[in-house]
Amino acid sequence: MTLLNIAATSHWVAEERLIPEDPLLALVSVSATDADNPMGMVIKCNAANGGITVRVGKQDVARAGQPATFRLRTGASMREVNGKFEANPRSTDTDFVFPISSADLAALGQLDMVSFVSDRGEVEWSLVKDASAQVQAKHIGSLKDFPGAARDFLNFCNPK
Repeated sequence: MTLLNIAATSHWVAEERLIPEDPLLALVSVSATDADNPMGMVIKCNAANGGITVRVGKQDVARAGQPATFRLRTGASMREVNGKFEANPRSTDTDFVFPISSADLAALGQLDMVSFVSDRGEVEWSLVKDASAQVQAKHIGSLKDFPGAARDFLNFCNPK
C-alpha cells in the first residue's frame, strides 16, 4: 500500500553548505529551490573526509538504533547495503542510514527506477524517472533533476 506518492511533485536539489555544515542532496517539493525541507530522502557529504551517507526517511520509529541490511534494487540487479536506523535530528522521523560511494551515487541518476527494500522485504521507497510509472512501494519519489543535482553535489563534496 502506498502511503505517499510524490513522484509528480518532487525533484532533487544539491546545496553547497559552508563548514561546519555539510553539503546536501535532497528530495524536495517541485517548488523548492533549496534543501531545507527534504521530503523523506537526503544524501549528506562529510565535507572533512568526503564520505557520503544516504538517509532513507519515514521508517519505523521503534527501530531507532538497530542495525539492518536493506537491498538496493536498480533495474534487474539487487545489492545489499548495511546501515542502521537513526532518529532524524530535524524531525520526529527515523531514517535508515547507510554509506554509498560517489560512483554508485552518480550511477543512480542513469536509472529509470531505484527501490529501497527493507530487511523485512517491504519496498520502503521507490524513486522513478517517469511519474506515471506503476510502482508498488510505501513511498514513491521522483528522480527528476537527480543526475545534474548529483553531479553538483559530488563537486561540493570534495574534502576541503
